[in-house]
Amino acid sequence: MLLHAFKGALPEPARVLVLDVPATAEGFFREIDREVKSPSDHSKIPEIGRRHQMRFHAPG
Repeated sequence: MLLHAFKGALPEPARVLVLDVPATAEGFFREIDREVKSPSDHSKIPEIGRRHQMRFHAPG
């Protein structure tokens, strides 16, 4: 299992370029784009991830 994280260095929003080879995360990001529209929707992310064989762990 590979654990990694991203943290912005500045307070402004940033863009992230993700290279996924072979392409398996596309469905995850498409569903996130469809379902997560505001911070109140962030609780949906772990379940969306599970549907795409992704797991999220708390920092620490």
